Amino acid sequence: MPRRLGILGRLRRIAALRRGITWEDLGSNSKTNAERGAEDMTNYVERLTKALMETGDFGEEEAKELAEAFVRHYRALRYGDGLPKVDTVIEVLDSITSGKSNMEGGRYDMAIASALRSAFASTGVYKPLIRRALRLLRVEPSDDLVELGVGYFEELYEHLREEVGGVEPWRYATSIAIAAAALAKVEKLGAPPSFVKVELRIRGLENIYEELKLGKFINITEWNSENKETKL
Repeated sequence: MPRRLGILGRLRRIAALRRGITWEDLGSNSKTNAERGAEDMTNYVERLTKALMETGDFGEEEAKELAEAFVRHYRALRYGDGLPKVDTVIEVLDSITSGKSNMEGGRYDMAIASALRSAFASTGVYKPLIRRALRLLRVEPSDDLVELGVGYFEELYEHLREEVGGVEPWRYATSIAIAAAALAKVEKLGAPPSFVKVELRIRGLENIYEELKLGKFINITEWNSENKETKL
């Protein structure tokens, strides 16, 4: 009759079996949790990069830089929660670049939206935002128009940071892009900057005019333009 093991004996046997399984099945070359995590992160960045490029607004370098920055910012906000589905990130990107609020029916996860805005602001990858904004304003985003829009974006961003109290420009990156695209479009049409208010109203985006206090910026822009013409 076989001898029955006591509790301690059974625990020792289980521990021995586990050691054997760990060594025999996984082997000495098994990946650590850190290595698997790094591999998963790389795969995620690659998938998000591809999804951003498929929107038609991102070049490869722009997409990769933004994807990497998004992961950093999202993990800082939601450490330990895991990363969101790539499809969800794109849905939120579509929502926050539409000029409409969450109340108007967009897909709007706050953590994802915040991480995306932070990623755009920290990398300076603004051209994709301008391209999207120009399409929203029913104009083809040619290279020269995109460059003009980026110039306005940077000027408006700096204006909000220095001149408008209580405003954190990075939080309004997508709205700034729409305003900058409108300014670029109006300039190309040969209309005065003040026509931006009309352009935004036509597109149902007049909330951006108030949100960014564009009136003051436009007044400065018009004064600078007039002053430049006078000197010439």
